[in-house]
Formats: sequence, C-alpha cells, structure tokens
Amino acid sequence: MWNQGSIDLIDSTADAAFVADGSGTIRAWNRGMEELSGFKGLSVVGHPCFEVMQGRSAFGSNVCGFPCTVMRCVSDRKSVSSFDMSVRTNSQRRVWVTVSILALRDLRASNESILHILVDRTYERRRLELTTGIVRLAREMVELPSLAPASPPVLELTAREKETLRLLAQGSTPTQIASQLKIGPQTLRNRLSQINSKMGTSTRLEALVQARLRGII
Repeated sequence: MWNQGSIDLIDSTADAAFVADGSGTIRAWNRGMEELSGFKGLSVVGHPCFEVMQGRSAFGSNVCGFPCTVMRCVSDRKSVSSFDMSVRTNSQRRVWVTVSILALRDLRASNESILHILVDRTYERRRLELTTGIVRLAREMVELPSLAPASPPVLELTAREKETLRLLAQGSTPTQIASQLKIGPQTLRNRLSQINSKMGTSTRLEALVQARLRGII
C-alpha cells in the first residue's frame, strides 16, 4: 500500500507528479498534475496510467501502453533517463512534457511503485516547431530562386553573429545560446539587435529566413 507520508510529499511539491504501482495503476495524483492535465485526482486514481496519459513520442508512436516499458525497466533494476512525450489533457489538447522517473521500493512489504515527475515543455516545443517550420520554408524558397523576391544588400555579419543565427535555426533557446556562447543575456540581446540592424529585419524569425535565403546559414 502506498504510504500516506509519501502521498503528502508529492502533494507538497509544485511539480506535476503522480505515482503508479507495479501494475501501472495510478495511486496518487497531486495538484500539479490536476493543473497540467485538467484531470482531478478522484477521477484517475485507481485507473491504469497508460489509459489516462496516452503518451506519444515525437514520431507519433505510443509511449504509454501495457505492458509498460518504463515499468519493466524499473522492475529489472535498470535506470531510466528523463524523456519527452506528449500527453493528453481533459480537454483533449495534447501537451509536451519531460518525464523523470523515480522507483520507490518498500522492502518490508515487497511493494514497488514509480514516481513520475512531469515538467511542461509545450511552449518550448511549439517554439521549436515554429522555428523549424520557418527554416524549412526558407529552404524551399531558396530551392525555387525564380519565386524568391530579390533582396537588397545587407551589411556583412561577423562570425559570432552567424553562429548565433545557426544556433537559433537549430531551435536553441536564448538561455541555451547565451550559455553555449558564454555570454550574458544582455550581450545576446545586443547581438540579436545588431543582426536585425544589419539585415534590415525586425524579428529573430525574419532574420533567420533572410539568412537562409542569402546562404548565410
């Protein structure tokens, strides 16, 4: 049986978290999960987690199912790295989450449960999809030069400015770019402003399209 102290523990965290037993049945569902999914704990506790979550990978294949691969790994004492998947909500809208797994074993009762901690990544995922889509569109425009409008000349970008655009095109966030380039947030903002100034653009996405059209990235 899932002890009350552990239930109180996940209830006290702001992160979305739930516990499933060895059979995949949901035993605890905290307030963070209610906010993320829209499902109230009373409506899901006692139900199979794969039926509630309906997790899918980036390729659309099922992550959640029976038997559960994650639970099999935990049962076999194999470590499970954090992973991303989309899950359904009560409104049928799907959200992207990063899932971290922690095995909880009660040696006295020979019980094994799995704590799932979910972090909402929907905003980052949609921004990546948007950036990727725009870069793909720019590539298609480049492959059809007769349809691409003639562009006015622009000032040459520095190697650092080009590297910043390449990282943006890969879907990196401003925080990730600043860390990778070992610069502060304000320096990054100044650099992006300088890129827009040189290219005659007003947004990062517009700069990406222009850079692709011109063969800069």
